[in-house]
Amino acid sequence: MMSTLDSQKLNEDLVPVFRTSDETAAAVARSILEEAGISCTVKGGFMSDVTGISRLGTVFTPGIQPVAVYVLESDAEEASLLLEELRKESSQ
Repeated sequence: MMSTLDSQKLNEDLVPVFRTSDETAAAVARSILEEAGISCTVKGGFMSDVTGISRLGTVFTPGIQPVAVYVLESDAEEASLLLEELRKESSQ
């Protein structure tokens, strides 16, 4: 899922500011950032084919993939500070 990023800044790189295997924590991170006016995008999470499992080469794996929250490079420092407490809670 992707929120709208500032069109004037689209020439910037996206950088990850939060990584987790918990999609709920990623949704909370996204909410914190958007409430602070920082646009972001979330990549990863539940991915499956019609069988309900994802494929990695010829090996079948569970459908859960790591989740990362990305922001524009110019927003990365502020975003990291905002997500510091959530990062601590997620690692416990």
